[in-house]
Amino acid sequence: MRRPAGVLIASAENPDLKQFGGKKLSDDVAKAWKKSPEDTLMDFVIADKAQTGAIYFMASEEDLRTGLNQPWTSSGPMGNVAA
Repeated sequence: MRRPAGVLIASAENPDLKQFGGKKLSDDVAKAWKKSPEDTLMDFVIADKAQTGAIYFMASEEDLRTGLNQPWTSSGPMGNVAA
């Protein structure tokens, strides 16, 4: 289960919640609302009628280092790539 610390609000439909776009749920929204991250998550989703867009940070820095050091891993631009 992903903890609320790894959730970034990408978008909200409710005009009153749009100010939180680009903010982290636990660091910014929960502190502003003076609630636990878990209660904030539920209240936010209810207030936005489940129309909230979010970005989830699921990999630790160590996970990324491990993955990127594998011989079969490569990175590069994804735009205009021909198969």
